[in-house]
Amino acid sequence: MKSVVGGWQSANQAANFQLQISSKGVLWTNLKLKVMLRTLIIDDEAHIRDTLTKLLMLCCPQVNIVGEASSVSVGINKIIESHPDLVFLIST
Repeated sequence: MKSVVGGWQSANQAANFQLQISSKGVLWTNLKLKVMLRTLIIDDEAHIRDTLTKLLMLCCPQVNIVGEASSVSVGINKIIESHPDLVFLIST
């Protein structure tokens, strides 16, 4: 497992983060945000959107869910309207 440390700044947003990369994907290990991440969830199944929302609220208090969409076309319109920092697009 390899550790990567970095950060970003844009539009009065700042973050310091450390993540670990393994063969199974990227795992957040230490996330300290000075601002909330405006987040949009796009998935066609309501129970998936609900579950992800609950998990994010429980585990990631720095994530603010600004909207949900049940399709990509609706999601694109919500992205244009809400200008999220983070988008979860779940596709099969």
